Amino acid sequence: MKTVRRVFLLVWLVSIGIQAEAVPIVLKLRGLSAAAAQWKRSGRAALPAQLSPLVGIGKVRPYVPDALLQAILGRARQLQALQSLGAQRSLAELERILIVEVPEAVDTLLLIAKLRRHPEVEYAEVLPERFLCGVPNDPLVVEQYALRLIRAFDAWDVLPVEASPLVVGVVDTGIDLTHPDLAANIFLNPGEIGTDANGQDKRFNGVDDDGNGFVDDWRGWDFAAGTGSDQDNDPSPGNGHGTHVAGILGAVVNNAVGIAGVVPRVRLLAVKIGPDAPGSSSVVNSYQGILYAAAMGAAVINCSWGGPGRSEAEHEIVRAAVALGSVVVAAAGNDSRNMPFYPAAYPEVLSVTATDSTDGKAWYANYHSSVDVSAPGDEILSTIPGGLYLRMSGTSMAAPVASGVVALVRQKFPTLSPHQAMARVMMTADPIDRSQPWLAGLIGWGRVNALSALTVERLIACRIDSLQITDSDGDGFFDAGDTLLITFGVENVLDPADSLVVSVFSPFVPAPELLRGQVSLLQMESGEWRRLPRPLMLRIPLDVPANAVMELRFSVRFGQRLVGREWTSIVLRPVYRTLGANNITVTFNSRGNIAFNDYPENLQGDGFRWKSSPNLLFEGALMAGISPERLSNVARGAVQSQQDQSFVIQKVISLVLTDISLEAEALFADRQQPGDLGVAVRQRVYQFQVHEWRDFVLVVYELVNQTAEPFTNLHVGWYLDWDISPSAQGDVALYDDSSGVGYTVCQTCSSPLPIAGAVLLSNAQVNFYAIDNDGSGSELGVYDGFTRQEKWTALSSGIARKRSRVTDASMVLAAGPLQVAPGDTVRVAFALVAGMTLEEVRRAASAARQAAAWVGIDTVPWEPLPNQMAAGVYPNPWVPGAPVPQLVVKLPEQRYVRIRLVDALGRELAPVSEGLMQPGEHVLRLPSALLGSGVYFLYITAEREGMAVPLLIVR
Repeated sequence: MKTVRRVFLLVWLVSIGIQAEAVPIVLKLRGLSAAAAQWKRSGRAALPAQLSPLVGIGKVRPYVPDALLQAILGRARQLQALQSLGAQRSLAELERILIVEVPEAVDTLLLIAKLRRHPEVEYAEVLPERFLCGVPNDPLVVEQYALRLIRAFDAWDVLPVEASPLVVGVVDTGIDLTHPDLAANIFLNPGEIGTDANGQDKRFNGVDDDGNGFVDDWRGWDFAAGTGSDQDNDPSPGNGHGTHVAGILGAVVNNAVGIAGVVPRVRLLAVKIGPDAPGSSSVVNSYQGILYAAAMGAAVINCSWGGPGRSEAEHEIVRAAVALGSVVVAAAGNDSRNMPFYPAAYPEVLSVTATDSTDGKAWYANYHSSVDVSAPGDEILSTIPGGLYLRMSGTSMAAPVASGVVALVRQKFPTLSPHQAMARVMMTADPIDRSQPWLAGLIGWGRVNALSALTVERLIACRIDSLQITDSDGDGFFDAGDTLLITFGVENVLDPADSLVVSVFSPFVPAPELLRGQVSLLQMESGEWRRLPRPLMLRIPLDVPANAVMELRFSVRFGQRLVGREWTSIVLRPVYRTLGANNITVTFNSRGNIAFNDYPENLQGDGFRWKSSPNLLFEGALMAGISPERLSNVARGAVQSQQDQSFVIQKVISLVLTDISLEAEALFADRQQPGDLGVAVRQRVYQFQVHEWRDFVLVVYELVNQTAEPFTNLHVGWYLDWDISPSAQGDVALYDDSSGVGYTVCQTCSSPLPIAGAVLLSNAQVNFYAIDNDGSGSELGVYDGFTRQEKWTALSSGIARKRSRVTDASMVLAAGPLQVAPGDTVRVAFALVAGMTLEEVRRAASAARQAAAWVGIDTVPWEPLPNQMAAGVYPNPWVPGAPVPQLVVKLPEQRYVRIRLVDALGRELAPVSEGLMQPGEHVLRLPSALLGSGVYFLYITAEREGMAVPLLIVR
């Protein structure tokens, strides 16, 4: 933590509320899944058996506790029919979200990626970290410039005199409930005060008198005390942050004490998410706090905290709170960066950044297209524990100013929906970006104006949703020169509009060409939703770099006035492509990966799917080396959540469609750093539409030796982590001698699932290694990382391990040893194959060999390994001018082999080879230049077997 006098910015880490050695993962079960049914039958207390193979014995708990579900249901019953139905739908969604605590030693990114592909799981993610967004500043002063700037005093004069106090939830570190300037405005739960039927004080009778699931919550709740029964009903503060926020919102007005809050008639619902320790700066269970405030009927919920990275589970909480009738307001963050900050950046939340007394953006405040409004947040005077006052700065201070304006709007216009109340605040904000044009569109609609929000009579406001972007060639990738077609829905939130104009703009450089930059919408009534009658159209520039991110900004105008806007970002010229021209759908990137471009998140790409199957391949990667010390690859590394990145892109992958095939090509090379092999690679992928060739994808690598030394022991292959079974724990990786296919099959599945694998097509020795990912005995595994030594062992050991255990399994299939002179090129071809049975996979491999020969790959008919040792010499007899004679030895299993060359009299002339040989074919060059005419013999002994192979030399 660092503070500098007169310059203040503190980022406070969110506590996750569990033991340090555990990491919480949030996951949602699919609605009609067996796992969801089992989760419900267990009373949401036991991990569904379907997930046990992946998660193990980690502790499990509901994301939304039963007490909160009960409170939400109670609130839903109080709402009007349509709104109540939406709230109850949210309830059904929230019931299926759970938190699993896994040991810190577990690779959470890998586990989450595996959970995401499980058919019973809708999504999985790490429980997000969130931060408070404000810090103490200089000693107390008596100025409150913010109230004057937003014209709060004038706004109070137009509030209805009969307006009842509004409940505003302060989800923060707790509130000093006895502060002289706050005590009179603290919310008291009417269902938990007074006396019960036994004459006992409901506040302390240990009974849930109002039936909302929380016992004696007469003035709020403390969610920071724990995750269950050890939470309590005392939301008094540890850290003073929440008390400061509460004072900005609702310090008592006209009490001749201290300051005034933005809202004169308010009840502050204290929802504590900060620990009791006064020095603690963490927050916990913030999502539960939002739900509780909504269930208690808070019209506005203030969240002066957040963090980077969106969360699906958190977003569901926000949507549920809005369905219950609450407006959620959140701070945009204090990183001084152009970035989205959550929960503020969710579209249902009013995102607030901070300004100073001159309406300039505060130096520390974030700015982004997701920001909705600005509000004073610099040097804000407010309450702190102990009856004191202090100035603090941050978007934490700006958020309650905006929350206060929303509360005033909901008091003046009680029938407005949450979206309508937000719209009034945004549409009536004072524009402030004209004096700072570099921030146009990044600091919201303007600085909030309470008086305008309550008095402007005719307001047009529109929401944009249901955004869809397609490209002209329909491949789903936004490439240079592509035309994009953009369509979405527009909802007229407030007053009727005669005519609206919808347009698109991008600050991207070089700018896209607007082919149809705007579309008109005629008369729209209040509450009407309509999709664009024609799509907006733009053309991507030809000179965009690979993987460039282009932001698109959409606006809706009524005349010259901006009345709606939204934004999104898209990736241009992505470095990966998905091929789907036959029964296989598979993604390749531009540097040697298969299935996905962003291991281990695995969101960029479609994986490997056969026909209508789910994804079957978690990771595919090219590996090439001559030793552990000289090995280039893009497979997971010594830290298993990080891939080695030996290769850099020289040409982004591109697709070409012919009459019978879809082809892809990419160029990449290693960095030629220490440890790299020193090669450039051309990757060619062929996918055929011929009926007999629809169950494989042919892949050809051309490797150029870019070093000054010859490669005499080159091995080139794939690492493939197939996941056939839903949890991947019931799989077996195997090698099929009869076809040369390495494949994975689910051994424990009750219903048939596809089989997927790979086969080497080039005329080279096969290397295969079946891997137990969790490791077994002395066998290598990858859960603890995949080292270069392990990669080399798997690449170069021949057919070393034909079968894995029944587990999460992977495999390495490789060609080698290969010889490549400096500057020369070697071609190595493989195929990915799939089918429902092993026989179908064998047929696919055979068809792939035919296709490889058709495209010019040097292949030979596959011959299975013999049952016993076999050997031969070619050519034989040997004559001058013929190729150097080679001894070919085939072994059915690993053997210690000794080979001697003797003449016709039995004299040993030279040892040819001695050592451990792996199963498969071995080719040895013979010293013919040293031999005169005559008959020679090669004596081969392999443990229990021996044989003599004759060689005739004719000179």
